[in-house]
Amino acid sequence: MKLRRLASAVAAASILATGAFAAPALATSTDSTSPDAPATVTEVVDGAPSASDEALLRAFFDEYDVDATVQDSLIAAMSGGDPWLSLTGADPVSERVEVHDGAEAVISTYADGSIAVSSTSIPKPEGSGGIGTRSILDCTTSSTAYSATYSNCLADVNLGVIRMYFRFTWQKVFGSSASITSYNANSYGGHCIGCSLSNKRVYRISSTDVRYEADSNLAWNGSPLQFTAYMGARVSLANGAWTYHN
Repeated sequence: MKLRRLASAVAAASILATGAFAAPALATSTDSTSPDAPATVTEVVDGAPSASDEALLRAFFDEYDVDATVQDSLIAAMSGGDPWLSLTGADPVSERVEVHDGAEAVISTYADGSIAVSSTSIPKPEGSGGIGTRSILDCTTSSTAYSATYSNCLADVNLGVIRMYFRFTWQKVFGSSASITSYNANSYGGHCIGCSLSNKRVYRISSTDVRYEADSNLAWNGSPLQFTAYMGARVSLANGAWTYHN
């Protein structure tokens, strides 16, 4: 299990998929709550991603400055059934932290050029008012002399092919403890290109740990590979909030 910690907010997670892949055979699965998912479900044709799926992937890569030649290589690998290293549990060769649209993101880059983006919305200072560039990322702060509460924070992972996220609220009592005070069980979202996410659930494991799980059916190897994909958010007084994943 790998952890991504950020000093000021929650980092997020990526999804592990293993096995030898062949050409995708399933439709793209999306959730209506996803802010960036394509509006329609598209089919994979002749082993290659559809035009709309490729556009979604390239927009993701462009946002995080993946070189066009690397993008071409990754799209060709997907069409040929070769797994991206970001999906295999390999260690990244580099990581950097950036701020994108009101979220602080850890961008992990792998040897083949694929990336995993783990991000959470940055809490807005108390009394700041106004709406951010993308209000869906708002994470508001309220505080007393003894505690601070961070509300409606978004934990988000995006590997291009697979994206998962959910929202939660957490609190730290200064000098004492931290806890996830609430979470929105209906706030999950994301997409899965060439695969499906079903039986989605967000549930509490402990006062400091909430998890989002889904049953995944990945058909890049000609026959479905079934596994449980999950990501979660944890908090502590010393480290703030972060995410974990399988």
